[in-house]
Amino acid sequence: MALFIPLNITQSSFFSRSSRILTDMTPEQIYQELRDLAEKFEITVSEQNLRTPGIKVKSGLCKVKGKDLFIMNKHKSIHKKIDILASQLAEFPHEDLYIIPAIREILEKKGIQTMKT
Repeated sequence: MALFIPLNITQSSFFSRSSRILTDMTPEQIYQELRDLAEKFEITVSEQNLRTPGIKVKSGLCKVKGKDLFIMNKHKSIHKKIDILASQLAEFPHEDLYIIPAIREILEKKGIQTMKT
């Protein structure tokens, strides 16, 4: 049975008090589904320590030796990781892919937010 569960209260701009997604998935499961979706786009998600003194580095998509690589700061909260990865994946054409409804809803909401900014 699916339940309405608030995914996050304050840690992310995407997940807010008013955001309720029909799912019984944990944030960890949602993040893993997003990572799996990235693999469908042939993007490898790699969590790295981006805390380097004197150097400001952000999570994001890059190309290394011709392959797409999404480098995620491993120190971010799970909710922030979902927010960051969903923002990037929402920009890819995913309409023809099977994606579980909760993940599709996240991507669609993220895509709408991206168009507004």
